[in-house]
Amino acid sequence: MLLTGKPTKNTLRSLLLCLLIIIFSPGPARPAEYCTVVKVVDGDTLEADCEHHLEKVRLIGVDTPEKFHPEKPVQFFAEEASNFTRKMVESKRVRIESDVEKLDRYGRRLGYIYLPDGTFLNAELVRQGYGFALRHFPFRFLDEFDKLEEEARKNQRGLWQENGLAEFRWLQKNETDSFQVSPAAGDFWVVRYQKYIKTHLDQNGLAAELQELRFKVQELSPRDLEDYLLSRGWRLTSGEETKTRAVSWEDAGKYIGSRISVEGKIVIAHNSGKACFLNFHSNWKRYFSVVIFASDFARFPSPPEKAYLGKLVRVTGIVQEYEGRPEMEISGPEQIQILPGAGESPPRK
Repeated sequence: MLLTGKPTKNTLRSLLLCLLIIIFSPGPARPAEYCTVVKVVDGDTLEADCEHHLEKVRLIGVDTPEKFHPEKPVQFFAEEASNFTRKMVESKRVRIESDVEKLDRYGRRLGYIYLPDGTFLNAELVRQGYGFALRHFPFRFLDEFDKLEEEARKNQRGLWQENGLAEFRWLQKNETDSFQVSPAAGDFWVVRYQKYIKTHLDQNGLAAELQELRFKVQELSPRDLEDYLLSRGWRLTSGEETKTRAVSWEDAGKYIGSRISVEGKIVIAHNSGKACFLNFHSNWKRYFSVVIFASDFARFPSPPEKAYLGKLVRVTGIVQEYEGRPEMEISGPEQIQILPGAGESPPRK
């Protein structure tokens, strides 16, 4: 369109409208790809042959019970969910559509799966009670999946059968780990999970802790879970502390990657502002050190470099290798204990 002379108000409005349409109009449709499902891993994960290359696909928006997770036990209704997905799509040609996120943190392709007859597998898993709506990450069918989950719950389908009593009996039969909640003095609560306890939780803290604990138990490996709980003020139950192997600081380098307790005297302590370094030998570039990052300073005696200097201590955590020397990062005071005694013999050179 060629403009001549002074533009009128109507012309300017038309141009502005066209510009807004261009800016806010939806982009091209998300591309779909047709693949053949060659293997169902579990209820929400499968492998597909897409134009002669194999892809592992994680279904978007649905979370089915775990069956083959390396760090988690088999969960209630996992077998049934796997069998349902297998019956629906294995050896069939399906259409896979993407959303905003293309891959998950494990490198798996994220996809919506549609059968040749138009059946939407992700939605069917939720509607028939084989999985939950996955709310941790946004996706375009979240509202619809919420309604489908509510429908499955109301009709007691699958995971929701007998209003949860079926799952409770399954948990008892399989002797799975449970959370034990006990009332304590002063309107506080105590929570126990396996060998860990947390005390003096008020009503709000109890609810928040249980919700977080449930998520972390599913997400973390046993080793990472222990580090996480201890950093948040959980404690090992009586007698469990002694089960952690204790070694001299001189031998810490033999246990890279292991969770152990290390004992020795802090002979040099330095606070750089970003971290506090507790050293067991004057040659800190070579020998074992403990590191406390500034983000955790408030949880330790202040200042930590003075609180532990010259003290015989026992630190517990995972030994890591950093620039050729062993070190241990600690994030809570429960990971370092001052031991009685005047000290130890001078460090070897």
